[in-house]
Amino acid sequence: MTQHLPAHEQHTSPDTLPDITMNADVVAAGVGNLVASQEVGKQSVGYGVSVDKERLLATELPPHITDQAKINQLGAMIENFSKLPERLQFEPGITLIVGNNGTGKSTLSRALHLASTYAEVVNYKIARGASPEDARKSAAYIVDKPTYKENNTTDIELRAAGIPQEIAGAFVGDVSLGSDISPRYTDIGQIFGEHIIEARRNAESRDSMGDQMITAEDGSRKIVNMTVRTEGELDQSHGSTRQTIDRELAHIKENRATRASKRGETGPFISFVGEPETGLSPSRHNNLEAEISNIFLDQAGDTVIVPTNSVILYNSDLPRIDLDFPERGIHRPSMYADHN
Repeated sequence: MTQHLPAHEQHTSPDTLPDITMNADVVAAGVGNLVASQEVGKQSVGYGVSVDKERLLATELPPHITDQAKINQLGAMIENFSKLPERLQFEPGITLIVGNNGTGKSTLSRALHLASTYAEVVNYKIARGASPEDARKSAAYIVDKPTYKENNTTDIELRAAGIPQEIAGAFVGDVSLGSDISPRYTDIGQIFGEHIIEARRNAESRDSMGDQMITAEDGSRKIVNMTVRTEGELDQSHGSTRQTIDRELAHIKENRATRASKRGETGPFISFVGEPETGLSPSRHNNLEAEISNIFLDQAGDTVIVPTNSVILYNSDLPRIDLDFPERGIHRPSMYADHN
């Protein structure tokens, strides 16, 4: 049975908030706002989303979440999101998402990405002749409640990041993209973790090899114990993980404009970059803002949303959503005397 938020976590749970694909009035009204705001946004507004607080508070938790402590944590997180202003309007450049552990930085950023991807697909379909209702139905899978299946990689990733797909529908009512280009999410922490897991698998495979006969470069053959590893090798593996990330980021930068050109996409890029500080040396961490700008801000109007735990970025005056103060919306620390 589907889990609901605990009663004390629900300020409002109206019966008139069914799934986004089930209510024709919501479909029609939402598409009208979406199309209008995107047309305006392409000219001047830029990237912005609405926040449907009632829909947020009516969120149903997926059935695999049965631990009461986790239910309470997610309930508090959703209630915190409902304190955001009714409109989030992002400036071109870098906008951070910060906050204590468990406040939902990754969940919010992934939900915004899903909602923005949904809006882009709807806009794409309409531009190619689909009716607004048909376009919205075609894109509904992006923000519909997921059907969880065991051993499904996508489901596992969503579970690890909280419940972004469950709440994404709360951000689709009025989206301005200011762009025809598909928003992209790059999770540096996830890439780093996957590389570490692969390195461990390789190490375990190597452990199982024991003594092996190998052929040296000079053609001689000798027995080598393949299980011997030094601290230096482990350090090298850790260092190569960040190198793998750097290569992927360079590939993104190199191919982004080419891909957009081939698809006939116009307008600035909207990017989401999770935990970009992962695996950086101290000196590179000090220059993290410049690194993000170099990779993701190629042209005027580009926007990058960065959920992060970086102290360097937190102590900057970059605009942000601070989930410890959600009611402030997007703001700069210099606007508030109590920032520390």
